[in-house]
Amino acid sequence: MSDVCPVPLELSVRRFVPHPEDSLQKSWMDGKVMKFKKTTPFAIVNMNAAKAYMKNYINDHIFECMEYWLRGRDELILETFKYARTYMRKAVSEHLFCY
Repeated sequence: MSDVCPVPLELSVRRFVPHPEDSLQKSWMDGKVMKFKKTTPFAIVNMNAAKAYMKNYINDHIFECMEYWLRGRDELILETFKYARTYMRKAVSEHLFCY
C-alpha cells in the first residue's frame, strides 16, 4: 500500500542486464545523512506510454489521493482542501459546458 494514494500506480517494467555505469540503488536524505537502498534491475518498458498513463492517473485520482494523504491532519487543512476540491469540480464542470 502506498503512503500517498490508496489506488495503485501500475507501470509496465522489465528486467534488464545492468551495465557497470548503471546505478542499482536509490538514495535519499534523512536529515543530514544520505541513505541508500539496493534496487533490482528493472526499467519502465515504454516511457511515452508511462507518461500518458501517469497523467491520466493523476487526473482520475487526485482527489482520493489527496484525501488519503491528508487523513488525520488538522481540521483547517481538511476544510481548506474540501473547499478547493469543491471549487475545482465546479470550475471544471463550468469549463466543459462553455463550448
